[in-house]
Amino acid sequence: MALFFRTVALASLLTTAYQAMAIAQNERPPATSTSPLDRALAAVTPAMISSHRHCLGEQLLEGAAVGSRGAGITARYLATQFEALGPKPAGTNGSYFETFPIRAVTSEVSLVLGAGRQTLTLDDPDFAAWSDTPDSVTTVDGDVVFVGFGLEAPESGWDDYKGVPQTGKIVLVLVNDVGPRDSALFSGRRLGRYGRWRYKLEQAASMGATGVLLVHTDDAAEIPWSSVRNSRSGEVLTPDGPPPRRELQFVAWIRGEMVRKLVQMAGRDYDLLLRRAQQREFSPIGLGMHAVVDIRSRTRRLTGTNVMARLDPVGGSSKETVVFTASENDSSGAATLLATAAGLARSAGDLRTVVFFAASGQPGRDRYLSNPVVPLDRTVAVVSLVGAVQIPGAAAIDVAGASWSSLGAVLSTSAGAEGLTLKNADTPFERSDAYPFAARGVPAVEISTGLTLELVRTLVRFGSLISGNVQIPKWNTSSPFAGAVEAAGSKKK
Repeated sequence: MALFFRTVALASLLTTAYQAMAIAQNERPPATSTSPLDRALAAVTPAMISSHRHCLGEQLLEGAAVGSRGAGITARYLATQFEALGPKPAGTNGSYFETFPIRAVTSEVSLVLGAGRQTLTLDDPDFAAWSDTPDSVTTVDGDVVFVGFGLEAPESGWDDYKGVPQTGKIVLVLVNDVGPRDSALFSGRRLGRYGRWRYKLEQAASMGATGVLLVHTDDAAEIPWSSVRNSRSGEVLTPDGPPPRRELQFVAWIRGEMVRKLVQMAGRDYDLLLRRAQQREFSPIGLGMHAVVDIRSRTRRLTGTNVMARLDPVGGSSKETVVFTASENDSSGAATLLATAAGLARSAGDLRTVVFFAASGQPGRDRYLSNPVVPLDRTVAVVSLVGAVQIPGAAAIDVAGASWSSLGAVLSTSAGAEGLTLKNADTPFERSDAYPFAARGVPAVEISTGLTLELVRTLVRFGSLISGNVQIPKWNTSSPFAGAVEAAGSKKK
């Protein structure tokens, strides 16, 4: 009986998919429309939006969890819709799909620290650790060195390592940077490029460290401890491939209160260390502390499927690309991606390729960053779409990252034409899906979408302008990414 109901539900889902495809094909505006943009806006209809929302939100899909049967059905639905709308395949072997292996890892961790004759075994609620290698067993035994904020910023005359190698050491690193304590430095109170914990891992690895202990406080990290713990509890999914370029053995977050206790155990004044770390003259400090880490990992393999389509300008593909992206397991974001594609298929500009990228969760985004449709140094803009609750009649849309680049002004103009305004344009977006692109130099924004008609029309206007305007999106001078070596804008005319 259960199989019967699942079969009926699947048939219902496929019927909905074909109905949505029919809507995409039959609701195209007549050829008498006055301009490509008018035809594009007319192609985005409430019926189309409703169909996509209904199909992608089907309970049968079980949230389109990465590697699940529902995720496979969702990927096929998205590809079918892209094919009906007109964008060409951008996946592998001439298809809309890119399949890739995923590692699902569950870890058991032991972390013991000692100073003098005292030892302390950390309890699970006080830390979150993981191996930075593909090995099933990782054991690290090393001295702990405090390296302040663990950054090297020559343009600001700041170098916490002072060129001292940390080969074989476990470095203790503060989250964020000096900006929150001295607004004249770095990005001020905003969490900028040098405050990112991933940057700190790369820097520690480049100095030869074997492991990193990140000090967490809610104020400095700008996220609660519960978020850190949840992100590393249970299975952690990553693309299965070569290990990261950095050569760390492990990484651990530790609550600030516990770090204070550990430093005191080593006979050090924690507050004094914090004050010294805020000075340019700071150099690494051996704490007289030793750490032993043991990580046992269980791994199972999954398969992820990204869905990718592209619209090329008349005359062929362009070296410059605009990317619209959403997660397959975010039904509202994915539906917005399809509706935007419906419009841009009729009005994309004649200068740049537009890529629509539906990611197989976080592993799918990581996969794209390492294997993009078009190299990131030729990607001029990324727009990440994330589902959110939309208040009926709201005249503003949430946008993170808009104030960092010229994309904000174009998006504001596009929204204004639909009677909308932007809000939260100055909100840090370090934890957004758009941020990894920004960190690699690509101007990016993230839009929280409730899948309203006005919002989709805004995205169509925005995409038309960005893909057809001779001006290339640029970082604003106040942006923490403006000086990034890998910034896309610095590689173009």
